[in-house]
Amino acid sequence: MQSMEMPEFPLALQKPAEVSDLDAQEAFFRENSEQLKEQLKTHGAIHLRGFDLCKEPEGFERMYKALGLDACLDPLHSVAGRPVVSGKQASSLPVLDSPPSPAPRLQ
Repeated sequence: MQSMEMPEFPLALQKPAEVSDLDAQEAFFRENSEQLKEQLKTHGAIHLRGFDLCKEPEGFERMYKALGLDACLDPLHSVAGRPVVSGKQASSLPVLDSPPSPAPRLQ
């Protein structure tokens, strides 16, 4: 059996030092959206480190909109006890639908 080279999972992305305030972080996601979406397809997930923008629900929404991602219906929206960060109803919070990851091919 041949071994397959698998991409890093999840890909870790550290906030660049020059991207300081929240508006600059939003601009970073907008300006790099195509590259980040390709990395998301390749790696399946991206661990965002040091981005203060993503720490609050409103900033998280700014980030995914800057990337051009759409929220989808929360698959657990009917679970009344689902904990939420913001204290809002669980069904009103966005869940991101990640791009499909290509299936590994055996050679």
